[in-house]
Amino acid sequence: MTIAEDDFSTRSIIDLVNKAIPFIDTFKIDVNPTLDDINAILNKVMKYDQIVVCTYNAYTYSSQVDLIKRINRLKKRSTCYTKPQSL
Repeated sequence: MTIAEDDFSTRSIIDLVNKAIPFIDTFKIDVNPTLDDINAILNKVMKYDQIVVCTYNAYTYSSQVDLIKRINRLKKRSTCYTKPQSL
């Protein structure tokens, strides 16, 4: 699981998931991931059969959309949670 979170928020989907489902791996990504960040994330998720991505304002941070598109190309089961206007 990866997430782009607002640095100003005290809420964390990572913390909630880790508490509720401790056996799931989670990864936090920058709200505006660089190409190097995206490549590092892709290398991490290669070992997983299922991937869940949570975005934050992807309509503003297009690199989040690029990440999702590249994850989809991996031909793995993936789900994206986002605001409707984000993609």
